[in-house]
Amino acid sequence: MPVKDASGTFSGYRASNRDITERKLAEEDLGRSRRALEEEIDRRRTAQEALAESEADLKRAQDVAAIGSWKLDIPGDVLTWSDAVYDIFGMPRDEDLHYGSFLEAVHPDDRDLVKRSWRLALGGVPYDIEHRILVDGAVKWVREKAEVDFSPDGSPLTGTGIVQDITRRKAAENEQHKLRQSLAQVSQLSTAGELTTTLAHEINQPLAAILANAQAARHMIDEPRPDLAELRETLDDIISDDKRAREVVQRVRGIMKKDGGAFERMEIAGLIQETVRLVEKEAFIRNVGIRMESDPSLPQVVVDRIQIQQVLINLLFNAMEAMADGGPDRGITVRSAMNDEGRVVVAVEDTGKGIAPEEAAQLFEPFYTTKQGGLGLGLSISRSIVEAHGGKLFVRPNPRGGAVFSFTLQAAQGSAR
Repeated sequence: MPVKDASGTFSGYRASNRDITERKLAEEDLGRSRRALEEEIDRRRTAQEALAESEADLKRAQDVAAIGSWKLDIPGDVLTWSDAVYDIFGMPRDEDLHYGSFLEAVHPDDRDLVKRSWRLALGGVPYDIEHRILVDGAVKWVREKAEVDFSPDGSPLTGTGIVQDITRRKAAENEQHKLRQSLAQVSQLSTAGELTTTLAHEINQPLAAILANAQAARHMIDEPRPDLAELRETLDDIISDDKRAREVVQRVRGIMKKDGGAFERMEIAGLIQETVRLVEKEAFIRNVGIRMESDPSLPQVVVDRIQIQQVLINLLFNAMEAMADGGPDRGITVRSAMNDEGRVVVAVEDTGKGIAPEEAAQLFEPFYTTKQGGLGLGLSISRSIVEAHGGKLFVRPNPRGGAVFSFTLQAAQGSAR
């Protein structure tokens, strides 16, 4: 600033300096902090918007998949449902919920399953079940999956899980089952038609023997002094032949049975022998030999006897058809053994013309056939039957010429030898 003396004459300037470096640095730090804070606020706002969008997407996905969530305060017996669960169970939002109110909605026939599964979950066993519920008198199917949290002393505290409406899936499975049963019936009728000649021959044999023995018995009775021992033996033969004919009829009825039989535990070797007896006359007519090889130490299997017989009959007739134009060395070998995975394998080997690689990939497709006049359903249905038993049906070339059709079956638990 200018400086003057007492008379007012200018005598110079007076100035002072102050070091404001720290202030400037502080202002720069403050500016950086403000910008960082603004960036953090923007980041959090973006994250919140993304979270809200993600939650909205999740809710939309849950609505599409008909999935809801729930939480149960186990000590307090307080049950909390998401809106989707209220919708699935058809309950108003203000419904007072607890474990008992949930059980009331469960189908009476499934309540024991639900209660038993939940008791196991409270002991640490995973909870993942499917059951029915009643909604305004209508039946719905739901899948429930949950986890239980425990206190340090092992007491159950909370259960958290999801509920999914699977009614449509169950309806589709039911329709698929009905379709499979209808196709199986078509295949059974086709199988019975293929067996007609063999079965007629099997029935005619005991009937002819019964007639001959009955006529012989009548002649014996007409004699003045009939040989009672011989007459008794003749009558025993009639009874025996009658039983043979009845067994054939029962086998025919079994093949024609619409719903198949019940699953039962049995020896696979015995089932194979029983099935081969059904087709051996036809094999004889076609000049085809059938040989059976079985590992005596095989475990038992649990199967539907009629359905597995249907698969075997189909494979045996296919093998005979494959050798129709072959030479004199025509034979089928039916083998049963264990594979490396601990499953029982049944293989039907023929020495026919074999299968071209381009055909092998299509053989199990519905309506694909290499037979003139064939339906193209036999192998497709056979595969469905085997898969319903938990196994697989496949084909490979036979090193001796021809093809090998094999299918696997699960060994019965506790039947290892």
